[in-house]
Amino acid sequence: VFKCRSKEDGKYYAIKKSREPFRGQCDRKRKMEEVAKHEELLPHPNCIRFYKAWEERGHLYIQTELCQMSVSEFCNKNHHLIESLIWNYLVDLLMV
Repeated sequence: VFKCRSKEDGKYYAIKKSREPFRGQCDRKRKMEEVAKHEELLPHPNCIRFYKAWEERGHLYIQTELCQMSVSEFCNKNHHLIESLIWNYLVDLLMV
């Protein structure tokens, strides 16, 4: 995942590039079905916002809202999370 600034609006976004190019039509179809599911999701405060997806040189790119930090960075920064906070995060995830 890369942090990128849009030439269109000057805002920062997260761009996820598929690790490997499409391995054929079935693989491409499966990945594009995933994109279609993202497009159908209504905005929700517990989900990052999906903006668009495209294909380039056999790879899939997905543009989403940029989070302030990754889950890994959050865990490294907050070593001592109290159990009630962890349960609150879990409930937020399940409410999506």
